[in-house]
Amino acid sequence: MRGRMSEFDSAFAFSSTTNLNLLFRWALWTAILRNEPTMPALERYLMTAGSPSGLSSIYGTLPGNGNRGRALEIYVRARPRYHPNTRALIDATLGITGKSDVGTVRMEGKDRAQVDCHPAGARS
Repeated sequence: MRGRMSEFDSAFAFSSTTNLNLLFRWALWTAILRNEPTMPALERYLMTAGSPSGLSSIYGTLPGNGNRGRALEIYVRARPRYHPNTRALIDATLGITGKSDVGTVRMEGKDRAQVDCHPAGARS
């Protein structure tokens, strides 16, 4: 299937769709199959919008496929856009500890991450 994703994308333009339901499914298959050429579509979904369950599904799939670093890189940028309840859900999904104002992510051991937070008022 992974080898055919580029073929499907060329035929149906899934990566550039504005339909979030379709983009979610495409992003989820991208995460499951670790398909590098369609990762920009996955990132666009995570950065744009999505239901908490959809976001959680994708963020939950990436680490299990060896893409934990990529999941954390995207999450650091996307997290401020998410509702506080969604942040809490994704924090738990990724095993992140820290406050709601994300700065950088530091890996701690194999399965844990620490979010470095900016003190209140320290942001410019």
